[in-house]
Amino acid sequence: MRRTTSRLLATSFALSAVVSFGLVTSTGPADATGSAPAVVGLAYASGPVAGGQQMDIYGANFDPNSTIAFGSEAATDVSCPYSFECTVTTPAAPGPETVYVTVTSDGMTSPTYTDYRASNGDYYADQYSYIYPTTITVTSPIEQRTPFAWYGLRLSATLTSSIGPVAGVKIQFGSKGGIVPLVDFSRVLCISTTNAEGTATCLDRQRYPFVILGEGYYAEFGGNSSYASAATDTALIW
Repeated sequence: MRRTTSRLLATSFALSAVVSFGLVTSTGPADATGSAPAVVGLAYASGPVAGGQQMDIYGANFDPNSTIAFGSEAATDVSCPYSFECTVTTPAAPGPETVYVTVTSDGMTSPTYTDYRASNGDYYADQYSYIYPTTITVTSPIEQRTPFAWYGLRLSATLTSSIGPVAGVKIQFGSKGGIVPLVDFSRVLCISTTNAEGTATCLDRQRYPFVILGEGYYAEFGGNSSYASAATDTALIW
């Protein structure tokens, strides 16, 4: 999943760009007018398609009457208490997409920094991606005997989104770390693809001791351009 920039770090980043560089950076174009607004950072790089996410926008030359758009849709609950920071509620989108966030002040609209990236390199500083939120649920491992009287585990996880089951994506299963000092029992057990019902299953016969000693297992979806990442874990039930 894309990283979430903390309020403090994002504010510092915005002030650094504004004060130290005058909005001129090594990777993005400068504001030629000296007075037009500019967006240099977002508190969140992504959010739900349904909108409704409250977030901060950082930059320069904002004013109390500024309007903010995510693509062609206007943000709501806009508040700009500082010239370098605005708080908004995101509008809804028709589906997963990435849009530019622009600020308009005194008839001037911020340029889109098509080659400007945040310092961590993860996303464009003025781009916001709409994705579907997801939830992953697991069933506790089922202890079962194999035909050879060994114990095995059947790990199962189901991934759902705000529009239904998520099929055809990979779920990673692994054992948790456990509580034994200086011993880490965490291991990747398997990676399985979800079926039409959004369920992935992992059968493991050899590494079940790691699940026992690690006191459970986790299931994790890394996210993609349409669906948000999700992870959960469960304890072993005998």
